[in-house]
Amino acid sequence: FLFGSNGITLSTSGTSGLNIDTFGQLSLTTNQGAANAIELIANTGGIDISAGSSTGDIDILSGASLNLRGLENAADAITLGTVRGGIDISTGKDLGVANDIDLLSGASINLTAQEGIADALVLAAPQGGIDISTGYDAGGGQPLALKGGNTITLAAVNGNITFSAGTSTAQSGLIIDTSG
Repeated sequence: FLFGSNGITLSTSGTSGLNIDTFGQLSLTTNQGAANAIELIANTGGIDISAGSSTGDIDILSGASLNLRGLENAADAITLGTVRGGIDISTGKDLGVANDIDLLSGASINLTAQEGIADALVLAAPQGGIDISTGYDAGGGQPLALKGGNTITLAAVNGNITFSAGTSTAQSGLIIDTSG
């Protein structure tokens, strides 16, 4: 132990490490009001947090925002994965709170479903509409391509289907090609 004006330093020599083992609860508490009041730092290795059993959850709770950041320049800088179950992302639907979920990327956003069924990827908005845009509001934008390996079905159960390419459909360059 090293005691000084900056607190207590617990240090070990060699590679034996430090083990804390208790049958009761282990609690780390600080009253410092800094953004980094508690730090876990591994200078040359990783950090594993495990509940140690198949019945113990890990809860990370925050009184304000929760930030996860990966600073590595890699495709998998942050990975959320599960071996057997699904992943839910919620903004408080069960609490009656209405907040959006925004996916922002400096490059592309790819959604891939590996299940081999007809509705492997579902976009549903039971209370509202769905907009797919390539930037038409900005006066430009890029083409929008809908591609199906077999067929593409457009169905309006309670209304019409409208095709429009510009202000005047008759002069818009709307092309329907069934030649294959």
